[in-house]
Amino acid sequence: MQDEDLSLSEYQAIEKIRLLDLDTLAKKRGHDKEDIEMMLGIFLNKVDTQLEMIAQAVKEKDYETLFVTAHTIRGSLLNIGFDEIAGVAKVLELGAKGSHDIKYEKKFLQLNLMIDIIKGSTYE
Repeated sequence: MQDEDLSLSEYQAIEKIRLLDLDTLAKKRGHDKEDIEMMLGIFLNKVDTQLEMIAQAVKEKDYETLFVTAHTIRGSLLNIGFDEIAGVAKVLELGAKGSHDIKYEKKFLQLNLMIDIIKGSTYE
């Protein structure tokens, strides 16, 4: 996905991710910083497999797997405090639930990019 493929609001959502820190995430959800670190670690250990499942489901138009996996990722993201990214997962989830005509590939690439930013960030 190229930067020019992103809308202004999508680009702004990505920039918000870069600015988050663990204290902000903890306050946002009413958790301790250590709890957020633990949840983030668990999420990062599982997310690559889940993203592979979504990629395959998009390719095969397997809407049930897409729905379940996007729902799982969305829940984890919301628990940690990544509401903007959870919104992208929700689009995939609801699209798959109703077999809506959305741009699954674009939304998956956006989700993947946002999660890559989380993976590459050092949260303190």
